[in-house]
Amino acid sequence: MIDNIRLLADRMEDEVIRFRRELHQIPEISYELPQTSAYVEEKLRSFGIGKIRAGICGYGITAEIEGMVPGKTIALRADMDGLPVTEATGCEFASSHEGRMHACGHDGHVAMLLAAAKILQKNKEQLSGTVRLIFQPAEEGPPPGGSFSMIREGVLEGVDAIFAIHMSPLEPAGTIAFNMDTAMSALDCFTIELTGKGGHGSMPHKSVDAITLSAQVINNIQYIISRQSDPLEPLVLTIGTIQGGSLWNIIADSVKMTGTMRSYDQDVRRRALENLEKCIKSTCDNVGASYVFQNEPAVNPLINHYGAAEFLKKTLEEVLGREHVKIMRRPSTASEDFSNYLFQVPGVFMWLGCRSGESTGYPLHHPCFNMDEHALKTGVAAHLAVADRFLNSDIVLNRK
Repeated sequence: MIDNIRLLADRMEDEVIRFRRELHQIPEISYELPQTSAYVEEKLRSFGIGKIRAGICGYGITAEIEGMVPGKTIALRADMDGLPVTEATGCEFASSHEGRMHACGHDGHVAMLLAAAKILQKNKEQLSGTVRLIFQPAEEGPPPGGSFSMIREGVLEGVDAIFAIHMSPLEPAGTIAFNMDTAMSALDCFTIELTGKGGHGSMPHKSVDAITLSAQVINNIQYIISRQSDPLEPLVLTIGTIQGGSLWNIIADSVKMTGTMRSYDQDVRRRALENLEKCIKSTCDNVGASYVFQNEPAVNPLINHYGAAEFLKKTLEEVLGREHVKIMRRPSTASEDFSNYLFQVPGVFMWLGCRSGESTGYPLHHPCFNMDEHALKTGVAAHLAVADRFLNSDIVLNRK
């Protein structure tokens, strides 16, 4: 058992902040993370960690810290990618990559896991089992997201439990919050292409107007929410883009729309997608038009495992204190591809509060997003506590 976890994390505060600031200056997008990946690998090797697998899905990395006694395997995951956002924080360590920014806190995620890795490696003789570190690309997309790719590459093989931490400007700095079960929604990204018959704007009777048709489709799909879905089962359908037409006096022959759907229950999700295509088809059939409907199932609903959440609550309250642990009562309609790991392995997704004032209160993905860096040491302590207590106990987490 590792003693004085809080003290060990506190001693790493300056270093974890330095890691975060260095990473903040080199944000990269999606699967293209050469600088970030090289930074992570160099740090891991400098800590003396030898079992490193690099180049997964291009730039993903796993590393293993093996205790002195064989046992279970726990995985800790950090996402590495940034966003196509132009930074406006004014920080002296702002992004050096124009038009790119760590606006979702992934620099902090990587920094915390690196700091925890350094401490775990130094104390590996006190571990019974293995800690697998997962540094993942493309959490922000494109669909279906980096976790799908990492899972296909076998990063969960032999893993008994998995945990992750995400920064949250909604919570006060140093608070760790999580749901006991359903935490975030599924994400589906769909495309609708409608094809009618073009013509002159003065003779609509000789055409099939794709723009008018698109308006009917948009209106009709609202009935999926209001009349075909259980009001006690949350569901969101949004059309986000619409493209069609070329000139004021030409009736458009085609329109392309894209949208998103959010849901929590897999049966609700399936039925809604079926009803969505039926709605499009019937609307087109009524006027003699045709359609193409494509759905990209980007992310599963994020459902924490109740047993893992109970274990986490007890562990964090013991190590961090009850005042730093918050149980969330309602799920979010946002999505996170960590959910795909949880469909394979029991675990929990945690939020680490990083708000301490106006400058750290901007939402995720905002060009002014920033964090109270003092919160990072709490995340390091949480990683250490979860790994230590899980491996050095006889707890077995059910996959269901």
